Amino acid sequence: MAVIDTFKDRLKERRKQNGISQQQLANAIFVSRSAVAKWENGLGLPGKTSYEALLVFFETSADEFPLDEEIEIEVVKHNQKRHIIRSIIFWVV
Repeated sequence: MAVIDTFKDRLKERRKQNGISQQQLANAIFVSRSAVAKWENGLGLPGKTSYEALLVFFETSADEFPLDEEIEIEVVKHNQKRHIIRSIIFWVV
């Protein structure tokens, strides 16, 4: 999951370097603050429009924020595992 970490870590680092909050970034690219939080926590990825808005906002290229099908598949797998674990815990408790 190293590639996912690269995206989320770089996003958070770049946001902090710019001295802006998650809410300010969300407002700038027309998404919710919770969407930005999910991306930074590796729980989701931006859609194509939001991804392009991030690149424009940070004046960067896809090289700095790599996002491709392989990453998306890993995020889905990760979230499926989390969901299964939560379901098991819920039914056990």
